[in-house]
Amino acid sequence: MSDFLVLSGSIPRGMNVECYKDLINKLQRHCKVVVDAEGELLRLSMDSAPYMIKPNIYELESICGKKLQSEYEVIIICKNIITCKNIRYIIVTLGEKGCLLIGKEIVLKAKAIPTNVQSTVGAGDSLLAGFIFGLIETRGSREVDALISSLKYGVASSSIGISNKIKTKIKYSELTYYSQKVVVENITESYIGGEIQ
Repeated sequence: MSDFLVLSGSIPRGMNVECYKDLINKLQRHCKVVVDAEGELLRLSMDSAPYMIKPNIYELESICGKKLQSEYEVIIICKNIITCKNIRYIIVTLGEKGCLLIGKEIVLKAKAIPTNVQSTVGAGDSLLAGFIFGLIETRGSREVDALISSLKYGVASSSIGISNKIKTKIKYSELTYYSQKVVVENITESYIGGEIQ
């Protein structure tokens, strides 16, 4: 069995909206389950404590039921979700502002690579694929180093994807080259222990 299982996107009409939740319950003992969905599908899946979720900013606002006005609010909301739902990591994509990776004891901020955007279709999927590829590549490394490298792969993968109208396979050499252009800041110290009052 694979190390990771990604449950992504919507489900066919008529399927039980708890299907992702049920799959996580059945499979999380055998692999790390990652959820990239929205609405009730994402909300319900969080009750089964997946390894990671990857909402964009609008999907995160839908989950918490309010507009998030700052990076601080995004991070603290995610930290509260991680604590309450026992989720290991959350990646929040912020469009041209890049993305945030939040864990119980880590907060990383990755800047987007300036690029000529041709199509944003699949940008989040590409980021997630690159990130998981990075986790596999860096297996055995110190956690923070693995996460930083993986986030660089994720942002690089997404950047390559949005700069091409036609979606094609990404060459390893290209992914590695662009990952070196990604700036990731470890901003953990600024947010440990923060709570929204």
